[in-house]
Amino acid sequence: MKKVQITACMVFMLFLSVCVHAQTSGLNDREPTVSEMEAPLYPGAVFIRTVSGLNPYYETAMYVTIDPLRTVENYFERKMPEKRKSFYSPDNTMFMTIFLLKTWSQFPGNPTKEDLSKLEQEPSIQMYEYDRDSYETLAEFYDRKPEDKPKAEALRTGRTLILYTYKRTEEYKSETKIRGTWISTDRDLLTFYKSTLIFDDKGEYTFTFTPGNIEELVKSLSTREKFKGKSTEEIVKIIESCNPEKGTYVIMRNTITLVSRNPVMEPETKNGIAFVGSAVLSLDFIGMPRLSFIRIEQK
Repeated sequence: MKKVQITACMVFMLFLSVCVHAQTSGLNDREPTVSEMEAPLYPGAVFIRTVSGLNPYYETAMYVTIDPLRTVENYFERKMPEKRKSFYSPDNTMFMTIFLLKTWSQFPGNPTKEDLSKLEQEPSIQMYEYDRDSYETLAEFYDRKPEDKPKAEALRTGRTLILYTYKRTEEYKSETKIRGTWISTDRDLLTFYKSTLIFDDKGEYTFTFTPGNIEELVKSLSTREKFKGKSTEEIVKIIESCNPEKGTYVIMRNTITLVSRNPVMEPETKNGIAFVGSAVLSLDFIGMPRLSFIRIEQK
């Protein structure tokens, strides 16, 4: 197969596109252990950063080596002969090799551009040649810290980029700190003011809205196509039948996901950022206003 350099921007657009909305930069994250990645570390490869996507359970660690792509491929072929491989080369001018780490993987052997976004939650090792100039800005960032100069040098002299995607095993403090009961303090958001959120230790949440919240919610919903032709009383009954909203939650670092089959506040799945303090909680869900809460009970 013909192999040429792939610019960093192009590759990330292709198979890490799901990470465009990553909630953490990963520039100061610790290097994962070999046991966490469940794969051998390429000798001499320099850890650069981690990349976090929308799936809170998975993370990708980025390494650079001065060795050519074929040498890197040969190493992993010897170390993991039982692992299935996948290749991405849409027009014979781009080339990427993927080692799939799990036997249950359904990832195709010759993926399309659309398939590549699945790699965010696919335990694997991905490798490709890259354009060093595309990483000069990142190299300059690491130049500012003496302890990170090896990363800057690796980005400027490396020939192959290696990405390890793995399931996170570390329990972050936010998962513990968010447990308890919180009450909304947003006086200017009458739809939420004094509503309460409860997060328990089983990964379940309860979002309870006050009669005043429901009254304000009816005003905004009455104009939607779903409720056209229904009286105010009918809309109130529909909302009250869902109150409180119950579902499951996942929080890793500052990324949070709420899922409810019968939500008071659509959509059924809410993704966003959570900043959890000892007494204050801020939630910034996609498509919703930022919500502020204070703790009234801790679990």
